[in-house]
Amino acid sequence: MYEIVKIARDKRILCQGRGSAANSAVCFVLGITAVDPARSSLLFERFLSSERDEPPDIDVDFEHERREEVIQAIYEKYGRERAAMVSEVICYRGKSALRETAKAFGLSLEQADRLAQMVGPYDPIDTTSTRLKEMGFDPRQAYPAHPANSR
Repeated sequence: MYEIVKIARDKRILCQGRGSAANSAVCFVLGITAVDPARSSLLFERFLSSERDEPPDIDVDFEHERREEVIQAIYEKYGRERAAMVSEVICYRGKSALRETAKAFGLSLEQADRLAQMVGPYDPIDTTSTRLKEMGFDPRQAYPAHPANSR
């Protein structure tokens, strides 16, 4: 991981370590993360612990506009047959999907919570005009009101 972070930093690509080991002294000393665990009173055992059944994971996020440069440099250094990419895909259920959508449309937290009440964890969203009116929304409005205009 140190070598990959060094590749990114040499190219002036922003990156930051995260994961179970990210706030460890090892990652700090190697420059994988900028978090000094001594200043945060984090234990060394957080990185290497006999109680862990697996080695610590060190994930690194790279500046998304320049991530491809890092990927190509890794392929060049290690070869395509020795490199793999791992990612996470988030799947939302009803309430979380409504909250995230409300945020994207600029609704207030209170409005997002009201919308989230319209659905249970596995239920379809009830968007009938009557239900929306009961929740304090105008169903004829194409886009939600700006938070400053909400009640």
